[in-house]
Amino acid sequence: MSRVFLTGFMGCGKSVTGALLAARLSVDFIDLDDRIVEMAGCSVEEIFSERGEKIFRMLESSALQSLPNGIVCALGGGTFMDPENRAWSLNKAEVLYLRVGVPELVRRLRADRTARPLLQDQEGRPLGVAQMEN
Repeated sequence: MSRVFLTGFMGCGKSVTGALLAARLSVDFIDLDDRIVEMAGCSVEEIFSERGEKIFRMLESSALQSLPNGIVCALGGGTFMDPENRAWSLNKAEVLYLRVGVPELVRRLRADRTARPLLQDQEGRPLGVAQMEN
């Protein structure tokens, strides 16, 4: 087995499914966001707020291409959106897309207290609130 990458929208279950799949296959599980945090020495939220999304995406590409063989990895929600990351992933791994309906995604994201920078405006407010004020 080379690598298995799980992709899909944030909140679709990549990390939970990835950990279960890795255990079933008796291989290591890696969450790409955790790898990025290790590389940057700060949280995803701090990278976005202090360095910006462009730097985060550069770190993401570097972390992706440094992944070892023989693992299951949960990609970030936006990793596969980058054409180079997508091409590299499809060439180097088995890629599984996890699809969840919009109502279920909304339910999960509302229940999840994890900070998600892409769901916030520049002041850290949920996008729905920021949009209502404008």
